[in-house]
Amino acid sequence: MTLTLIVLAGIMGASGIVLAAAAAHAAPGAGLDSAAYMLLLHATAVLSGVALLQLGLLLRPLMFVILACLAVRYSLAISRCALSLVIAYLHWQRRPAASSL
Repeated sequence: MTLTLIVLAGIMGASGIVLAAAAAHAAPGAGLDSAAYMLLLHATAVLSGVALLQLGLLLRPLMFVILACLAVRYSLAISRCALSLVIAYLHWQRRPAASSL
């Protein structure tokens, strides 16, 4: 179970980096930077929670539930942000080209 949480935290961190790059280059001002920072911060929180679980400093069943809920919640946030980026990109591709006179 801890390996699953570590993998989810890695995906959250990588998605945070992708969203930060998209916020900086593809869609500045779209609000993706705050989502990126939240993903990076909470990926670190999940990894820290797993480390504390491995050391035996926290209640194991309770922390598994809390960390799993945190990871699932932000995994859903990742998919929502990715879907909105894809929709915005497709909308941008379909806009009419500027006509030259």
